[in-house]
Amino acid sequence: MIRVAVRNTGNDIARGIHATLSTRDPLVEVTDNYSGWADISPNQTQWPVDRGFQIRIDLANDKTSATLVLLGTYVNASNHRFSFAQELALPINKGFYAKLGSDKAAYTEGESVRLTSTVMATIHHLTNASVTVTLTGPAGLALGPYAMFDDGSHGDDIAGDGEYTYLTVLDQSSPTGSYNATVNATAVLGNYTFTAHDACSLYRYARDESGIWRMRLGKNALVQTTLMRYEDRLTLRKVVEALARQHGLILSPATILDITRRVSFWLEPVYQEIWQKIGQAPVVYVDETGEKVDGVNYWLWTFVTLTETLLVIRKRRSKNVLKEVLGEEFDGWIGCDGWKSYPAFAPNIQRDWAHLFREARELAQEYKYREAEPLYRGLLGIFERTKKGLETDPPPGPEERERLARNARAAMRRWIRRPYRKGKVKSLAKKMDNGFAYWFSYITHPGIEPTNNMAEQSLREPVVQRKIWGCFRNQKGTHIYEVITSVLATWKKREYNTSQMLAQTLTQQWASVLTLTVVGLWRLFGGCRLPLPTRQMGEDPQDRLPETR
Repeated sequence: MIRVAVRNTGNDIARGIHATLSTRDPLVEVTDNYSGWADISPNQTQWPVDRGFQIRIDLANDKTSATLVLLGTYVNASNHRFSFAQELALPINKGFYAKLGSDKAAYTEGESVRLTSTVMATIHHLTNASVTVTLTGPAGLALGPYAMFDDGSHGDDIAGDGEYTYLTVLDQSSPTGSYNATVNATAVLGNYTFTAHDACSLYRYARDESGIWRMRLGKNALVQTTLMRYEDRLTLRKVVEALARQHGLILSPATILDITRRVSFWLEPVYQEIWQKIGQAPVVYVDETGEKVDGVNYWLWTFVTLTETLLVIRKRRSKNVLKEVLGEEFDGWIGCDGWKSYPAFAPNIQRDWAHLFREARELAQEYKYREAEPLYRGLLGIFERTKKGLETDPPPGPEERERLARNARAAMRRWIRRPYRKGKVKSLAKKMDNGFAYWFSYITHPGIEPTNNMAEQSLREPVVQRKIWGCFRNQKGTHIYEVITSVLATWKKREYNTSQMLAQTLTQQWASVLTLTVVGLWRLFGGCRLPLPTRQMGEDPQDRLPETR
């Protein structure tokens, strides 16, 4: 419960004062938001006559304060009513707690592991706490507890800042795999002793002097992890649980993210090949949808042909994205919706009839827009007549196609010029008129689809993934997503087995790296004879990643 005192800074008495309290913080709830005050004379302060406001703060709230807004009214001696508003900063007492973290998510053999714990009471750092940390490794191996220090040594940066540090090395005797670190903090505050706990995870890689790959995971593990993430739509933690349950692999979410990053590195040549083919295609279908990157609005663009799908995430929805992907010299056709960036980029456009039908049908289904019903039926008639004319055997020649387009344009022009009364129907007719030059490209140019369904369908899977995963954390995650989803979607469009293709691609990439490394060593040693492998790495599904020394 909080009570708010009100001060009268005017020159007249304030009577009948009532106010409500509100907040925009979803983790702070005002459960009783009405309060009243007695009459306040000028330059006087008055506490509320009732018990005050009731505030409930969710345990998930990690802030130290919340902003509240007080809105109220009062009347003066002349019975004129006035209103007032004031923002209030509410400190949040979080009690005693400890927060544990590591300087990295993963370490190689011999690297120093630096664990840091922040110990606080309310908003103050504590410098007199007793803090220990315990490491639990693979197969439940417990190490510790070890003391953490805030003395400016033992790996600690600054003495007395409330940041407690433990520094160690995961050497050859430490098993490879995931480790859980748990901190236990104890402090005496007044007459009471408080304890707090927190945990974090880290991963120890096997030693690898080449620097090409530091994780000792087989090809099958990499393939299954990638497909669980991007085809099964699992979150990082769900992938961890699935691998532990199905294959006995104990990994951390940070390790899963690193696996996808490395897989995207090996798939980069395939991604660039898809990009190049998109830019050379005679017809490309393009669409875009909103996306969030660290809470900032971005756009997920899709570029689709009959055999390729390319996904890119960019901050803009402008023609510059089209220039980047398709190239400034692109002379093919673009299937798209009515967004202004498309005609600003290229004149060869086919507008999406599916969008037009959908909007006309929705207006026709509303009772107050009955005048849209004949318009909707007229558009269907135009489309069906042109479709029937294009499906003849043998197919129509250029002259017949031009005749069909001329008749279709004349029919659409008649519907556009009709005197509509409703504003939304007028807007639809104006939209038809604005894109008039782009509705019938599919008639005069064979091979162009009248709808943009291919592009829209390619966005369905990313939209579902967005609803499950939430937003991207940074640009690094967006590029991983672009590469892997584009390659998998392209393989599906070509009716390939994604699991087999991913395994085959990884094998080919590893073999090429191994060959380049051996050639480099041959030159380094002046052409001396080096032993070559008796079989190509990756033929056995259980092969680990190649090592070059």
